[in-house]
Amino acid sequence: MANVEFLSGGFLTYRHEGAPLDCIVSQIALHHLPDFWKQIALLRMAGLLAEGGKLCLRDVVYSFDPVKHGKFLDEFISKAAEKAGPQFARSICEHVRNEYSTMDWIMRGMIERYYRSSYSLCLRYAKRLLADGAKAKAQEVAEEGVAIFEDHLTKELRDFLSGIYKDSDPKKYRDTLQTLFLQSGDWQYYGPLKKACQPEEWQERLGMLLAHFAENRSADWSGRSKLIDIYLKEKMYDQALTEVLAKRSLSTLRQYQNDLAFRYPEQYFNVYRELIIPFANKDMGRKHYQEVVSYLKRMKSIEGYEGAVSEIVGRLRIEHKRKPAFIDEMKVL
Repeated sequence: MANVEFLSGGFLTYRHEGAPLDCIVSQIALHHLPDFWKQIALLRMAGLLAEGGKLCLRDVVYSFDPVKHGKFLDEFISKAAEKAGPQFARSICEHVRNEYSTMDWIMRGMIERYYRSSYSLCLRYAKRLLADGAKAKAQEVAEEGVAIFEDHLTKELRDFLSGIYKDSDPKKYRDTLQTLFLQSGDWQYYGPLKKACQPEEWQERLGMLLAHFAENRSADWSGRSKLIDIYLKEKMYDQALTEVLAKRSLSTLRQYQNDLAFRYPEQYFNVYRELIIPFANKDMGRKHYQEVVSYLKRMKSIEGYEGAVSEIVGRLRIEHKRKPAFIDEMKVL
């Protein structure tokens, strides 16, 4: 593989040069180090990660009661021999005798002490706590992560918290869904948020959502687009039309035509007509001509305006009569 560089180094000896890493994967390797050096290795790996980077760690960790270690290990080795044969059972004996696999509570302690250094470590720790039945502690850890990490790194933590809040704290659940939608624009949060609100509260929250995306529409097209999409979802068609026409964009007209043109055919067609001639004149080449024709087809599909489109096509044929490729593309009209 030409795009993979192989380097030799250990947990404690590797010296990294270059940009921080997006991901580190450790697969059945950390148990070669005694616990003190495991902690150092975890710290070194955390220090190599870029902001938002992930550490994927898989290893042998013991979760039995140390008082009953003899009984547990005898049963474990016997079952291994039954399922995978004597050779595998011997390899487990070697591992128990010579390697440094540790107890789960020790490993958890190593992670707990430094989970604030990495949002992915924080998330993994919170999930582990929840799986172990420590729901209150899991919530505490995730909320701390939301407070200390940059907003763009907290989506997964907020997602995790929304699952906890859903049954235990409805107000925090709704607040978290709203924040997730505002941060990510992901529609998976919009429906549950609306469903979780009483009508009066929803109107208040809807106003906040609309104000947020309206504030961002001038600098960010996604803000205007999200604003239009919300208007359409809420059947606020007049407001949606205003935003679409204000954009003065053929691509925007095409994007929302199926939602709005049949409701406001005159306004929609007039803006199309205002934009199509300058657009046709601004460039050359068959690809451009095909795009012009595609817009003309969309205009023609607005009921009652077939004749007006024919007039525009006639004008374009006259003005561009020396462009045979354009004339050829317009034959389909």
